[in-house]
Amino acid sequence: MVKGQIDTPDIVALVALPMFAGIELGVWSLELSVFSGFSFSQSLATIGGTDITLSLVASLLAIAALAVQGTVSRDSFSDEEWYVIAGSMAVIPAHAFVPIVQEVVAMADIIPLILWLALSGAAVYISYEG
Repeated sequence: MVKGQIDTPDIVALVALPMFAGIELGVWSLELSVFSGFSFSQSLATIGGTDITLSLVASLLAIAALAVQGTVSRDSFSDEEWYVIAGSMAVIPAHAFVPIVQEVVAMADIIPLILWLALSGAAVYISYEG
């Protein structure tokens, strides 16, 4: 909660968010071969045609943790910073729940990587400046 340094409680979210967001965006995959195998991108449930995966849930929880622990508010950042942060953090929910966003992200292999880099950078910036 100190401006100008990364908060200790945010470290777990700063590790989990890039890892699980990368899986959700399709930048990489992670699979465990224990007990007949488990993939983090494997569907746990389907709600309204959207596959709910462990990587989606973990990404959303990490975003929420950063927002709550950093007490992210519109007053904490300038308008330009706020737009970049809000847009970056909206990537994962939009990718999961909006089909046109999924199609745009799947158009080229570089798009998920760029989105992942923006999301990871915004997460660190929230923790550092928030």
